[in-house]
Amino acid sequence: MAFLTSVELQNRVPSASDWQTFFALDSNNKNRSDMQDEQVFSLKLFGAPASSRPQAGFAFPAKGYQLIALALLSPSRRLTRQKAASLLWENAGEIEAFANLRQLLVRIRRAWPPERPLIESEGPLLIAGPGAEDSDLAVFLKKHQSQAVEELVNAIKIFDGDLLAGASDSNGEFHLWLLGERTKLKDRFFSTVATALLELTRYGRAKEADLRTIAEHALAAEPEREQTYRMLIEAYGRNGLFEPAKRLYTNLTELLKREFSASPSPETAAVARRIFASARDHIETAVSAERNPRTQPRVAFLPPELPREGASPELIPALVREVANELSRYRTFKVIAPHSSFQIVQPDSAPDFNQVGAQYAVSAMLIPYSKVLSCRLARTDTGEIIWAGEFPADDQKLAHAFRLLSHQTAASMAHAIERDRLDDNHRQHDGAAYLRYLEGQISLQNCDLPRLRRARSSFREAAATDPDFSATRAKIAQTFQLEWLMLGGNDPDLLLKARAEARAAVSLDPGAGAGHWMDGVVALYQRDFDSSAESFAVAETLNPHAPDFLVQYADALYLMGEVDAGWERFESAVELNPLAPDHYWWVGASILFNKRDFSGVIEMCGRMKSDEPVMRVLAATHALAGNLETARLYGKRLMENYPGTTAAALASVPPYKHEAGRQMLLEGLRLAGIK
Repeated sequence: MAFLTSVELQNRVPSASDWQTFFALDSNNKNRSDMQDEQVFSLKLFGAPASSRPQAGFAFPAKGYQLIALALLSPSRRLTRQKAASLLWENAGEIEAFANLRQLLVRIRRAWPPERPLIESEGPLLIAGPGAEDSDLAVFLKKHQSQAVEELVNAIKIFDGDLLAGASDSNGEFHLWLLGERTKLKDRFFSTVATALLELTRYGRAKEADLRTIAEHALAAEPEREQTYRMLIEAYGRNGLFEPAKRLYTNLTELLKREFSASPSPETAAVARRIFASARDHIETAVSAERNPRTQPRVAFLPPELPREGASPELIPALVREVANELSRYRTFKVIAPHSSFQIVQPDSAPDFNQVGAQYAVSAMLIPYSKVLSCRLARTDTGEIIWAGEFPADDQKLAHAFRLLSHQTAASMAHAIERDRLDDNHRQHDGAAYLRYLEGQISLQNCDLPRLRRARSSFREAAATDPDFSATRAKIAQTFQLEWLMLGGNDPDLLLKARAEARAAVSLDPGAGAGHWMDGVVALYQRDFDSSAESFAVAETLNPHAPDFLVQYADALYLMGEVDAGWERFESAVELNPLAPDHYWWVGASILFNKRDFSGVIEMCGRMKSDEPVMRVLAATHALAGNLETARLYGKRLMENYPGTTAAALASVPPYKHEAGRQMLLEGLRLAGIK
């Protein structure tokens, strides 16, 4: 299905079906079942009124829809009989109006199942009954106030037209009431759209189907509303979906020019410029990572050379295959299956390593007239031997020590490959780039915004000087993630940039742990817990003794609910880096807070050069420890730094996998005086 083009929009305002076509962005989005689960209501008041549950033989009265709407939108869902009669029958006398109302109530009761009445009476009052709660209007009024994103999206899907659209028999006073309520409901609808878009894209990983759902309904409700386009452009940009954002801006520009001979407002143009500038940044990040990718080296095993007599034709080739299997466990390189690599050897010709793209080759030879297997590992480009070893190959000894020998041989080869790659890495990297990298590391030791941005500038200079230096890209990712934290977790673009830089680091050198580590960190804060755990597992395998990694893994583990495992890795990190930078103590304090060791939290924060990054945890800690005066001082500072914020918003920044951790922080912040 082709998306909506500017030509197809000519001379008409796009319809809801047009927007559904527009947001079918590619062939992967053709399955739209997740957007077709509209709830069926027993009473429909948005759009053309309809009833799906009238009693057999009784049609639902047209005026009944108006009365239900009046009741649901009245204060406390109650209105007097007099008000209902005067609004619905303005031109009738009072006696006639009351008679009409009584007759209408009788018709409603006859037409509706008695177990869930639509209208109940209480003296002179009419009250919206249980049946009215099953209407689309009642459900919308409930869901649009929810804090849950799923409920907000459902509320948006419910709103599919003006209240009581086509109510032709409404008189003057009721018509004025209806126009006013339609305006209020539409304001609530667009407020719900804004809130849902903000919450969905808070971490930069909203489901594209949810964004399309909101966009379709919002644009169908009022196709010419520029504020809607602006909200959607920003939401798509916050989620890194730049192409649909550009198409929306193009369609808005053409619509305004065609319908009003106008251009987008300065506010909309400013949003578009910011989003498109961010798109260029993301493209440059991806391109720079692809420019000269450092791929994992590939190791090929050659068939062993065996003398014609006195050799085991099966056991030694099996050993070679077992060594290959052992070697494939390592993540710093890839092993080509012996079934393929054995075939590149042809009689009277050198092996063609281009067929399998190998940088290293392993060959083995049973030394004639002996029981010794000689193995060697060489570079395929130069033939340089970087490792060699000899092993007893007597059939009995070989069979007895088969597993141990294969493991030792593989470990020895892996060490040689990794050492060779490290030496090659040192030869290739520019000295000036490494100097900038070290300067960035120094600036990163203290967690305040000026030093953080200074560190990022140094890392960027290093990356520009040596585009293949993957560690700089991982560090740039770390600065974006830390800045997102320090700014209150409200800018998903920082997380998107962080994840892009982390993935660029992985692309440049998949065998280095730093890129995987930062990809795990950013995934954690995007609430992508499965991806985070996977990346951390890879990083730990590659760098099991790196203190910077261990402290980040400690942070991730406690946030995922594994507090003791997190504390164990934190202690290991501090043991390896006892004069640690500030962000170590930040992580340690956070873990101790979740262990309810409040004195330990305060002591840990006291090691930091600035308490600004940990004001949130200090406010909650002092409050829960009973130090309310100190807690409120920290609470006041938090409110000064983040004016208008709430305790719920502050408590939602740490990506707790389980609600208990967030609730504990929320309780402390509220005790500290933050509402």
